[in-house]
Amino acid sequence: MRQKNSHSKHVLSRALHTKYIYMAKKTSLKTESVEQIQALVANKREELRSLRFGAAGSKNKNVKQPRTLNKEIARALTELTMRKQSTLRAQGKN
Repeated sequence: MRQKNSHSKHVLSRALHTKYIYMAKKTSLKTESVEQIQALVANKREELRSLRFGAAGSKNKNVKQPRTLNKEIARALTELTMRKQSTLRAQGKN
């Protein structure tokens, strides 16, 4: 008789954990002000720029860091766009 792998349990718990982390990032942006989000975008863009130019002379330890920074920037910009659209909709209804 074949034994069940503990691997499938580990994969499931990891998937749930990843989903939880993603949801936490989205909700944390909703609590911040527009100015804080704009400052976050500026900081992440500067960090990405320095990472790109710093990587020209040496190898990166974390090769996924540029992708992660791009995603964080996109999440913040999406939140700003959503807020702008909701403001325009509210003004249009009045």
